[in-house]
Amino acid sequence: MSVNRTRVTRVLGTSVRYLTRAEYTARRRLDRIDRFPRTRVPGFEEAYAVRSGVQVGVRESRRVVGDHQLTGHELLAARSFPDVVAHGAYPVDIHNPRGTGRVLRRVPEGGFYDIPLRCLLPRGTERLLVAGRCVSGTHARTRPTGSCRSPWRPGRRPGCAPR
Repeated sequence: MSVNRTRVTRVLGTSVRYLTRAEYTARRRLDRIDRFPRTRVPGFEEAYAVRSGVQVGVRESRRVVGDHQLTGHELLAARSFPDVVAHGAYPVDIHNPRGTGRVLRRVPEGGFYDIPLRCLLPRGTERLLVAGRCVSGTHARTRPTGSCRSPWRPGRRPGCAPR
């Protein structure tokens, strides 16, 4: 059985003190998660944890301010851009940074959104391109890593480029 359960909130992902506290908290929670099936789920009396993440993951920290700031509204509207460099269809997955609640909204059925080149170009710089979680956008944007380059053409669904 695979469990993706712990969530440590109110962590500044750029601070070693906060990250140390998050590691400690996550490991303590792992003990409780490990114990739960043995004590509450019939047939799991002999179960035990085999492995866990090597370190706490940081959902987001810093991001650039680019020539365009991609918004959750643009994602949900499946907006297209003339300078598209990638497509995405992953739902807009917002975890409240203060710790309570999560919102999951999907793009229209069969639709996808564009990620414009302008989100990868930090404002006020030259010859610099960024990618990943730090691209320019609001809190509700393309954080999940499912977005990738696509050989999309009209009439063909977006997806990862063949290897």
